[in-house]
Amino acid sequence: MVSNLVAVEVAPAILLLSAPAPNPTTAGASIAYSLPSAGPARLEVIDLQGRRVAVLTDGVAGAGMHRMEWDGRNADGRRVDSGVYWVRLAFGDARRLQRLVVIR
Repeated sequence: MVSNLVAVEVAPAILLLSAPAPNPTTAGASIAYSLPSAGPARLEVIDLQGRRVAVLTDGVAGAGMHRMEWDGRNADGRRVDSGVYWVRLAFGDARRLQRLVVIR
Protein backbone atom coordinates (compact mmCIF):
# COMPACT_ATOMS: atom_id res chain seq x y z
CA MET A 1 0.00 0.00 0.00
CA VAL A 2 1.45 3.36 -1.05
CA SER A 3 0.44 6.50 0.79
CA ASN A 4 0.91 9.97 -0.62
CA LEU A 5 1.35 12.46 2.20
CA VAL A 6 0.98 16.13 1.48
CA ALA A 7 2.14 18.78 3.93
CA VAL A 8 -0.38 21.56 4.29
CA GLU A 9 0.24 24.68 6.34
CA VAL A 10 -2.88 25.58 8.28
CA ALA A 11 -3.39 28.95 9.91
CA PRO A 12 -4.03 28.83 13.65
CA ALA A 13 -7.61 29.29 14.81
CA ILE A 14 -6.58 31.97 17.32
CA LEU A 15 -4.13 34.85 17.60
CA LEU A 16 -0.84 33.74 19.19
CA LEU A 17 2.20 35.67 20.45
CA SER A 18 5.11 33.56 21.64
CA ALA A 19 7.48 34.63 24.40
CA PRO A 20 10.45 36.60 23.02
CA ALA A 21 13.74 34.72 22.91
CA PRO A 22 16.18 35.06 24.48
CA ASN A 23 14.53 36.48 27.56
CA PRO A 24 16.16 38.16 29.37
CA THR A 25 18.21 39.66 26.57
CA THR A 26 21.28 41.86 26.37
CA ALA A 27 21.02 42.84 22.71
CA GLY A 28 17.69 41.98 21.10
CA ALA A 29 15.12 39.25 20.72
CA SER A 30 13.29 37.11 18.20
CA ILE A 31 9.51 37.35 18.38
CA ALA A 32 7.17 34.80 16.77
CA TYR A 33 3.45 35.25 16.28
CA SER A 34 0.59 33.60 14.39
CA LEU A 35 -2.38 35.21 12.74
CA PRO A 36 -5.65 33.31 12.21
CA SER A 37 -6.34 35.15 8.93
CA ALA A 38 -4.82 37.81 6.72
CA GLY A 39 -5.30 41.36 7.93
CA PRO A 40 -3.69 44.42 9.48
CA ALA A 41 -1.32 43.57 12.31
CA ARG A 42 0.89 45.72 14.49
CA LEU A 43 3.79 44.33 16.54
CA GLU A 44 5.51 46.78 18.85
CA VAL A 45 7.66 47.10 21.94
CA ILE A 46 6.31 49.34 24.71
CA ASP A 47 7.65 50.36 28.11
CA LEU A 48 5.92 49.86 31.45
CA GLN A 49 4.21 53.25 31.16
CA GLY A 50 2.65 52.18 27.85
CA ARG A 51 4.86 54.41 25.69
CA ARG A 52 5.80 53.03 22.28
CA VAL A 53 9.51 52.16 22.11
CA ALA A 54 9.68 50.53 18.67
CA VAL A 55 7.30 49.35 15.96
CA LEU A 56 8.43 46.05 14.45
CA THR A 57 5.67 45.71 11.89
CA ASP A 58 2.54 47.64 11.05
CA GLY A 59 0.55 46.60 8.00
CA VAL A 60 -1.32 43.80 6.33
CA ALA A 61 0.14 40.35 7.01
CA GLY A 62 -0.87 36.91 5.80
CA ALA A 63 -2.37 34.17 7.90
CA GLY A 64 0.01 31.81 9.67
CA MET A 65 3.38 32.05 11.45
CA HIS A 66 5.58 35.14 11.34
CA ARG A 67 8.88 36.01 13.03
CA MET A 68 10.39 39.43 13.66
CA GLU A 69 13.75 40.39 15.09
CA TRP A 70 14.09 43.32 17.48
CA ASP A 71 17.60 44.76 17.75
CA GLY A 72 17.09 46.27 21.21
CA ARG A 73 16.87 49.82 19.86
CA ASN A 74 14.14 52.42 20.13
CA ALA A 75 12.52 54.31 17.24
CA ASP A 76 15.42 56.82 17.30
CA GLY A 77 17.98 54.03 16.83
CA ARG A 78 19.35 54.21 20.39
CA ARG A 79 19.77 51.14 22.57
CA VAL A 80 17.06 50.92 25.19
CA ASP A 81 17.94 50.99 28.88
CA SER A 82 17.84 47.96 31.13
CA GLY A 83 14.34 47.21 32.30
CA VAL A 84 11.08 45.43 31.67
CA TYR A 85 9.28 45.98 28.38
CA TRP A 86 6.17 44.55 26.75
CA VAL A 87 5.87 43.13 23.27
CA ARG A 88 2.33 43.89 22.08
CA LEU A 89 0.58 42.31 19.10
CA ALA A 90 -2.61 43.98 17.83
CA PHE A 91 -4.81 42.27 15.25
CA GLY A 92 -8.30 43.61 14.76
CA ASP A 93 -9.87 44.03 18.19
CA ALA A 94 -7.55 41.43 19.78
CA ARG A 95 -4.37 42.19 21.72
CA ARG A 96 -1.64 39.91 23.06
CA LEU A 97 1.24 40.82 25.39
CA GLN A 98 4.51 39.14 26.31
CA ARG A 99 7.02 40.44 28.83
CA LEU A 100 10.62 41.10 27.77
CA VAL A 101 13.49 41.89 30.14
CA VAL A 102 16.51 43.84 28.83
CA ILE A 103 19.76 43.66 30.79
CA ARG A 104 22.64 45.97 29.85
